[in-house]
Amino acid sequence: MSNAESSYKNSEGQDLKLFLDIDLKSERIQDFYYKGSLESRYERELEELKSKILNQSYTIALNLKRENLNHEVLLKNGARPLASLSLWLTHQAIEDYLGTTATLKEQPDLLCLCFGIGKTELKKQILIRSDYDLPQIIAETFATSACGSCREPILKAIKNLREEHGLIQGLTHSQTRVDKAGNWIKIKDMYPSDLIIRLDELKNSWMKREGIYDQFQIEIINIEGHHLWLKVLPSKDSDRNEKVLAALSDFWRSEIGALFFLHLAS
Repeated sequence: MSNAESSYKNSEGQDLKLFLDIDLKSERIQDFYYKGSLESRYERELEELKSKILNQSYTIALNLKRENLNHEVLLKNGARPLASLSLWLTHQAIEDYLGTTATLKEQPDLLCLCFGIGKTELKKQILIRSDYDLPQIIAETFATSACGSCREPILKAIKNLREEHGLIQGLTHSQTRVDKAGNWIKIKDMYPSDLIIRLDELKNSWMKREGIYDQFQIEIINIEGHHLWLKVLPSKDSDRNEKVLAALSDFWRSEIGALFFLHLAS
């Protein structure tokens, strides 16, 4: 008998269900059992968790961290997953018992409330793995596997994080006109021609704001991905012109939300 339950199903249709029986008076977990096609794979992990929370208050279970567990199912490539399925199932079951989804505190950083995946973790992975995308996120974190409502926010966050750091998916450099699949690079949903027009408009407004519109001539000569070549006149003081471009790059980044690498054209 149970009064709290949760379930998970992966993209291959394999499932795992967790059932808890929580005493209404003492709020202690009296029973803990599970079933599903993933049962044998996660049995060791779940049994360890069971030994730690059985006959304990459900608040103990909610405060348990991954660091408190010795056994955890690894990914097929041997890497450690970014989220613990057994802990997530336990949290979801307790939320079911409480009749609320407020047990896992919502934070502005969080994208997937079900598995606690946020922008900070995405950023960390994107900066070190050029191919990191939704399939890897699903495999390593289970994100989008529960309610699925976080799919679009996660895809948008991935795109924005790459653009904010001048990265192109699947490539170790960002100086290119086409991506790994051979498609024209779009930044902030703009192809190069439209992007140049927008950047040029922002450049002019920035120069007027800074009071340098009559001191310099800045012309965008070429663009390849996140790299732009600009001609700056007068050209005799290259150090000063480099500083001007650095400031312009910061302005573009703040206005558009994308990082551009600016080069002085000869």
